[in-house]
Amino acid sequence: MAYLYEYIDDLLRLQSRAVERYNHKGVLGDAREEFVHSEIKSRIDNLANRLHKGEVYFKDEEFGQHDIILRKRNTLNSSLGRQIRISSEECAAIIEVKTNAKLTEIRDFEEKSKRLKQSTEGSPHKSAIA
Repeated sequence: MAYLYEYIDDLLRLQSRAVERYNHKGVLGDAREEFVHSEIKSRIDNLANRLHKGEVYFKDEEFGQHDIILRKRNTLNSSLGRQIRISSEECAAIIEVKTNAKLTEIRDFEEKSKRLKQSTEGSPHKSAIA
């Protein structure tokens, strides 16, 4: 399996160099998000309809916008266009794509990840991921 991860890592590095011609960080971010999204979709069967971008919440707590959200199987597809607003209980995975993450952004996302994980640990709706 290591060869596959190395291959995907090499593709991501090549894709990163290819999009660096664009000056606008939003374009860079979108191009990288689309690349990661397409790699995930092509590697996991029957996944296309469960991949989204949008906002995550749990009860009254907001966790903000995320680049790639994998909705659990057998959950309602509440997307509006390409965007979704979804409870963390219905997420199998949440991925944030960063072009050049600063240490403070990494720490912020790590803290948000811990809160997200804690929010669903005691949930009666918790089920197997994907």
